[in-house]
Amino acid sequence: MSEAAVRQEMAYSDVVDRIDRLDRSIISVGVLGEAFGYGIKALKVGRRAEGRREILMTGGVHGDEPAGVEAVLSFLEGPVEDYLDEFTVVPCVNPSGLELDRRANKAD
Repeated sequence: MSEAAVRQEMAYSDVVDRIDRLDRSIISVGVLGEAFGYGIKALKVGRRAEGRREILMTGGVHGDEPAGVEAVLSFLEGPVEDYLDEFTVVPCVNPSGLELDRRANKAD
């Protein structure tokens, strides 16, 4: 399969829209910080109990690689209530890179 067939364009506003539609009874949403005018969303999934792990999952480190963002969002849109460990999820670490479809952020 060619790289063009695998790649898809994705706007950060689409990421935020999908986050906004998630089930808030099992997922809480916050903002880690801001980069170039984009709020970087962080989500908590699950209920951490004594002896359970806390897992960090990120996507979108390189803006020209939207597959990681899509994978994280697809995970969140699935049956996350089945997980007893707590996940901290940052679907897109580099929103300006995603918007610009480039590896680096807006400053580079």
